[in-house]
Amino acid sequence: IPQVKAEEIPQIKEIYFLNSLEGWIGTNVIEGYSPLLYRTVNGGQDWEKRSVGGKGSIDRFQFLPDGLHGWMGGLFSGSFYRTTDGGSNWEDINFGGSTHILGFHFLNEDLGWVLPNVVGSIDDTNTIQDLEGAIWKTENGGKDFRLQYGWMRDRPDIGENFPGQDTSPGPQFLDLSFVDAEHGWALGRTTFGASAHDARVFFTDSGGADWRVRGTVDLGVHRICFANTLRGFALHYSHSQPVFETRDGGYTWNPRYDIL
Repeated sequence: IPQVKAEEIPQIKEIYFLNSLEGWIGTNVIEGYSPLLYRTVNGGQDWEKRSVGGKGSIDRFQFLPDGLHGWMGGLFSGSFYRTTDGGSNWEDINFGGSTHILGFHFLNEDLGWVLPNVVGSIDDTNTIQDLEGAIWKTENGGKDFRLQYGWMRDRPDIGENFPGQDTSPGPQFLDLSFVDAEHGWALGRTTFGASAHDARVFFTDSGGADWRVRGTVDLGVHRICFANTLRGFALHYSHSQPVFETRDGGYTWNPRYDIL
């Protein structure tokens, strides 16, 4: 299989390493109606080009420590992918339409949460104004999903919509982080074109059965990660902005100018 150098890879969207040797790159390139991704096993010296069925870009990866079970997704794909053999083969889990998979988090090979977003509104120039997101949970590695929060315009046939679940309009969901099977946080932005100065941090202590707003953080934040139920970090889109930290479980966030 031909190998390429990192500088030869176009339109890189995401770089993810499992360890010091094995890593993946997701791109915004479609070749033969398939998103391109690249894999290295020598720390990034050489990259092997691969493709998967579907469309859109590959913006996110996650692998478990075993290196075998992994997931990926991205913008305009309509699909969420999973592997059980280290990325040799990827299974396409179709969320329908031009769904954007902006975030996901798996605790083990079975239990995980995914953030599908759909287009909320388009202006007169056909430009997307906002996205409307939802939180879906799986307990079998992604074979089936259960809606927990938010709604989707065209609900995909990927699991039952159980009575009593919150199907009110959801914000644009960007990222989420769980520290155990019960405690998790999701990062959301206001949708429907409403003005907002901050992003909202949603919290659950019931495995996602109930989500509520716990605090707010700078609107430019697009990634969050929690180390335990109290301490977490938030990453801004702009490299000129600081990392934000919480030490009270997401109620308040303070800039960390000492972290570069």
